[in-house]
Amino acid sequence: MKKPLFLASLLALCLPLAASAQEAAPKVEIFGGYSYLRADIIDGVNAHGFNTSLAGNITKHIGIVGEFSRFDTSTSIPTQVLGLSITVNSNVLTYLFGPRIVLHRGKAEPFVHTLFGGACENEKVQDRPAAPVMDNAFAFALGGGLDVKAHDNFAIRVAQIDYLGDNLGDQTGNNFRYSAGIVIRFGKMYSNLSLWSSISGVKPRTHTCQLFRNQAKEVIYVISAKSPWVTLLYRHFQ
Repeated sequence: MKKPLFLASLLALCLPLAASAQEAAPKVEIFGGYSYLRADIIDGVNAHGFNTSLAGNITKHIGIVGEFSRFDTSTSIPTQVLGLSITVNSNVLTYLFGPRIVLHRGKAEPFVHTLFGGACENEKVQDRPAAPVMDNAFAFALGGGLDVKAHDNFAIRVAQIDYLGDNLGDQTGNNFRYSAGIVIRFGKMYSNLSLWSSISGVKPRTHTCQLFRNQAKEVIYVISAKSPWVTLLYRHFQ
């Protein structure tokens, strides 16, 4: 009599902890979309472009990201000659790499990342035969965002907001970047259930019980032949 009561109590205590095991994380995520840059030069320059990234998840919540973005802009700069101005066309490329932490739970999946790499800027005066001026410098991005999962293989990145720093022109740039687009997801990380089954070869058992009033639970568990302990893998709300 004591043993069934003990097992039932153990299941009740473990249910909240087991809920997170239902959400599977994708192995690979590819993002692409629009990006806006507020560059910290002159009085501030607005640039538009795109941002794309490839992320591989090491664990359910930790991954590595490689990112590439490009921005184009035209800036009118006044001169001291008869009040005339010149137009400078420029594009900035960033290539960054670093770790990411994401909460794969539910439809809304927030994430944060720290990325390091480089930036390349090309500038050319419009209607002038001079060759473009190129500059390469260290760059980094600190930020995060929110993905809304529409399907196991598809999500919408509602927002990715970054502080983008660089040393272009031998000056410290403090830039703001906003990106949004779509995320394509491939593969799934092993859940506790599939991992246990593949390692142990023990087939899980399913049992439906009512531990709380008006709340039916489907509990999937494994009972070892060598031990009386119950290994609770995850639950499913009916």
